[in-house]
Amino acid sequence: MCLTCVPPIGSHISSRIGANPTNIFQHFQVTTRKLSSLPHESSNTNISHLVFGLLGSTQSWHYRKPYIESWWHPNVTRVFLYLDTYPTNDLLPLLPASPPFRVSDDISKLLNDIKHVAPIMARMVHGVIEVFREEKEGVRWYIMGDDDSMCFVDNLVDVLSTYDHTKTNHELSIGKNVSMTAHQGLHHIDLRGDISGLFSSHPKAPLLSLHHINHIDPFFRTMDRSESAKHLMKAANVDQSRLLQQTICYKRKLSWSFSLSWGFSVHIYEKIIPRSILKIPLETFKPWSWLFKPPFYMFNTRPLSNDPCATPHVFSFDSIKKINNHEVLTNYVRMAPRGMPSCGLAGNHSADMVSRIEVLPPVTKPNQVVDEDPYVAVVRKRKGGKDDGLGLVACATENVSDPLALELGSTLHFKFYAGNESLKENSDEQATQSLQIIHLPKINTYEKTDLKLMHKLVEETLS
Repeated sequence: MCLTCVPPIGSHISSRIGANPTNIFQHFQVTTRKLSSLPHESSNTNISHLVFGLLGSTQSWHYRKPYIESWWHPNVTRVFLYLDTYPTNDLLPLLPASPPFRVSDDISKLLNDIKHVAPIMARMVHGVIEVFREEKEGVRWYIMGDDDSMCFVDNLVDVLSTYDHTKTNHELSIGKNVSMTAHQGLHHIDLRGDISGLFSSHPKAPLLSLHHINHIDPFFRTMDRSESAKHLMKAANVDQSRLLQQTICYKRKLSWSFSLSWGFSVHIYEKIIPRSILKIPLETFKPWSWLFKPPFYMFNTRPLSNDPCATPHVFSFDSIKKINNHEVLTNYVRMAPRGMPSCGLAGNHSADMVSRIEVLPPVTKPNQVVDEDPYVAVVRKRKGGKDDGLGLVACATENVSDPLALELGSTLHFKFYAGNESLKENSDEQATQSLQIIHLPKINTYEKTDLKLMHKLVEETLS
């Protein structure tokens, strides 16, 4: 199930049943009216304008409640938990850290009439009616999700502020069979296993939500899922807008490349690698199902490798500390040895001795203009256990100040699949031969626009 943001433009919401439904969303009617006459409509959208409706079950609430408790704040975040049945005695009373609960309406007659193949979808859509019935005053957005959802409320407020909540054409979501406004920060997570590769190369968009947490490994390998959720929120509570945002840096004297995912991880590669490649997630995860043919994902991935020049040293988020009103220090520590020899290229140096990395960016939102690059300090362990600094690292930002970062940031690397009907439909040969790669350095020196250049390269590759 995915997160859905719905503007409450209706003065009345009700369910209606059709004889031969093709889409469950056809059976919920919204009568609209403008709310611009209300006093609060002239202000900017803030957290008080959001109401969350989360659907869960008494069986799963035992182990899913830490996800909700990690981001819900009493008397600040308006959240209602809808359980399928009344809580059993072992769940009562709910702790103050849990949001107030309600029991979902009995929609068995609705399910019998529409005969929908996914009853949980009907319950989710009907949940919009229940939340609307519960809370109407001053609401601009109703946000629906499951009880395995993590929401990043500050980022949601920022993003929803860019939409007109008085209009009928907005529903922010992914994965549903209706017209929606897509957003890169909404993660349905139809993946399995270790998703650290995705988190380490997150797209340049605010992280809004995470779902299906029970189907993936814990975010941090030394913690369980509940502990991981709380640990990730330590960074989010300081600066949500920067969470998982990628910064790429270089240590030229050592021929090292750094990929920083703020609040989650730092990767060190013992080789200078273009930004265009480091932005592609490592395929540490598995697809939701192997029943489909490749490509399995809606984004490019980099395969895992035994090449020490292409395999990163991984450092996980450990702690965060606000230095002053302008700077915040995050620490990343090595969880385990990489277990590989050093990169054998001439002039490259081993990063095995690095034990910790400190990052000190200014406290500003990533889309704001920053006068200086973030500082990344590399720390190694010397004999006797003492720390020794290896110096600062040049980081590539929008206003690139490092010449090497500028050159690497101007490299085009693009992968796509080209169909070949002459090959058998399910053959391995098709999956291999249909993968096309375009790699072009110093794209900033070409006179053609990016779109014209890309179109020409794709045509040449397929010809």
